[in-house]
Amino acid sequence: MQRANAIAKLQFSAIPEELIIKEVIVNKGIAIKKNRIMGRGRTGVGYTRSSHVTVKVEKINFDDMINKSRSMNQKKKWSERREEVEKLKAININ
Repeated sequence: MQRANAIAKLQFSAIPEELIIKEVIVNKGIAIKKNRIMGRGRTGVGYTRSSHVTVKVEKINFDDMINKSRSMNQKKKWSERREEVEKLKAININ
């Protein structure tokens, strides 16, 4: 997520507060074989597994989110978040 925030900031001048996670994909990575110590002085084969994580983020369109909201609480939440983002952007510009 930190890398996605950094890329969004560099390429699209977006701050983390105006991003939303769109998709998360986890794939199987490499598995390294290692000797594993077992009982009675024997060894077996153990694996150190890894994975690949892909996170896709999207810039929030606050007007659409407010219009799609079903309850007043959700509309209030999105409105407050939009105001917070505008304040943070004004601080960062100055």
